[in-house]
Amino acid sequence: MGEYAKHGDREIKIGTCENMYYLRYDQRHEVSALPGNVDPVYDAERGIRFRFPFPDEDFVSPGGFIIYWRTLLIPGIVPPRDVEHRTGCDSPSVSIVQQKRVNGQTLLIAECSCGALYRYDTWGEAAKVVDACMDQAGDDSSWEEIAVRIAAGYKVSHD
Repeated sequence: MGEYAKHGDREIKIGTCENMYYLRYDQRHEVSALPGNVDPVYDAERGIRFRFPFPDEDFVSPGGFIIYWRTLLIPGIVPPRDVEHRTGCDSPSVSIVQQKRVNGQTLLIAECSCGALYRYDTWGEAAKVVDACMDQAGDDSSWEEIAVRIAAGYKVSHD
């Protein structure tokens, strides 16, 4: 089921069911909920997942993302042991895909190469991904910014 909201004077698609494919957490106040649709402000901690805030998309308005399921492979990271993989997953790798608000934190949602989604519930778990991003940084500052954005999610905030 599609989820729609008002952005300015336009009605836009922000997601499907719990997946806000076209809305980042930091954009939730830029839209107004439409009747019968998810409210990204009120429902932020009620099971919805937001698009990860990739730095090269900072200029994109809510509803304007072209690739609805964007991922970023993190070299050298494998999923935690407790991830329930899909059948035939023999070479697991990790990609960043979304964020989810839980108890005042904006936690990282990752995807295994088999398609299994899982959440990094603690800073200790997410720190490994942050370190791997920093290892990739070199001359590409976007990796460092991605690491900063992941880490920021693990600071408790009440916004």
